[in-house]
Amino acid sequence: MIHSKTRNNLTRVLMLIVMFFLVLCSCKEGRGSDFKVHEYDKMFRSKFLPAFPVLAKEIIDYTKISKGTCVDIGCGPGYLALEVAKITDLKIYALDISEPAIELAKQHIEKEGLANRVIPIVGDVHKMPFEDNSVELVVSRGSLPFWSDKAKAFSEIKRILKPKGIACIGCGFGSGYVKIVDNKNNNSKPPKKFTHDSILKALADADIKNYTVIDDYNRGYWIIIRKE
Repeated sequence: MIHSKTRNNLTRVLMLIVMFFLVLCSCKEGRGSDFKVHEYDKMFRSKFLPAFPVLAKEIIDYTKISKGTCVDIGCGPGYLALEVAKITDLKIYALDISEPAIELAKQHIEKEGLANRVIPIVGDVHKMPFEDNSVELVVSRGSLPFWSDKAKAFSEIKRILKPKGIACIGCGFGSGYVKIVDNKNNNSKPPKKFTHDSILKALADADIKNYTVIDDYNRGYWIIIRKE
């Protein structure tokens, strides 16, 4: 016979084991499975959507790339990809590791009538399904903190870019902040989830030499990569 005290101890141990495996599974799945895309979409549409047309224009004006192929990494529901498509002739692959995000992006793309030029695709920045030297422009807003191996991700970006191709990778909204910041509420920017030194190391590990880093409170943190 098992005493009640021993039984209680065994129960606690079993519960701890179950909790451990639940946490382990959730860590392995990461943003791809637990990303609450509809909550994210509702929040972004109510607060940040006006920033994306401005950000898209800033990227295109800066890079001077309006034709060819573009990849939007970590596209979420497709905000940036759609705005870039509206002002260019680029064919855009909207890439995200989250299947629910891609399904929602499909809805937004069809609603905007851009299904012929914006192609949503499930994929991982660490192993992108694109050929070497095949892309003129890579963009990404907000996915950088979620990259588990930034050096590998930067290597993949370098791999798929054509010579003289450009990547604009960052967090923040660039000039788009003027459309969303309410001075009366004194909105503050969220802290970065990485260090500047860690980004420089990842770029060096990826053997990327031609780049510019913009770290501006009023514009965000952006990495501009030019493939030689």
